[in-house]
Amino acid sequence: MDYEYDDFDADGIGDIVRRDTQYILKDSWPSVLSYLKTNIYYQDGETKPDFDTVEEYCNEFKFRVYERKLPR
Repeated sequence: MDYEYDDFDADGIGDIVRRDTQYILKDSWPSVLSYLKTNIYYQDGETKPDFDTVEEYCNEFKFRVYERKLPR
């Protein structure tokens, strides 16, 4: 996940917005969907979306989910 957060740079720049990337590994698509249903909220911090697919979460919140395929 790429996300932005507010930070402060004491070297004279002051308030800044940083961007970071966090990777979360799951072993199946149902576990990804379960994670999203549990942990994703709208900006108010109280309301959760009620989507039925990972694709719907990706479209609504503009993030990507990658499937890592191991060599055979």
